[in-house]
Amino acid sequence: MIARTGAGRCDPSLIEAARGGDADALVSLIAIAQPDIRRYAARNCRAADIDDAVQETLLLLYRRVGTLRAVTSFSAWLFAVARRACLRLCAGRRERRTLRPTRWRRGWRISRPKIFASIFPAPSSRCPIIIAR
Repeated sequence: MIARTGAGRCDPSLIEAARGGDADALVSLIAIAQPDIRRYAARNCRAADIDDAVQETLLLLYRRVGTLRAVTSFSAWLFAVARRACLRLCAGRRERRTLRPTRWRRGWRISRPKIFASIFPAPSSRCPIIIAR
């Protein structure tokens, strides 16, 4: 049974499976890490930047979990990513610089809808989506 107690105390075999490319393990890892990352972002980011910092952190987790060298350093790596995301968002708001369009590199597409849904939750039914034409 996989322990779901937080990013710092998750099962090392789950991290290994996610590093190996197991999509279900990656979804479980994202679900385990998200509350801790949200709590960290709530303490270190401005209120308007919390969701953006969490999504950037989880997206980077999806993209780079295979490059993680040591399983034991997972939580330190994840919180360092979250810290940098908070700092980047705070600096971006201060500078109000013009952003260049991002070029998507090969392999950056999120090919699995299950993983995409765990990183970017669907809007609730209480928040209608308005499409302007």
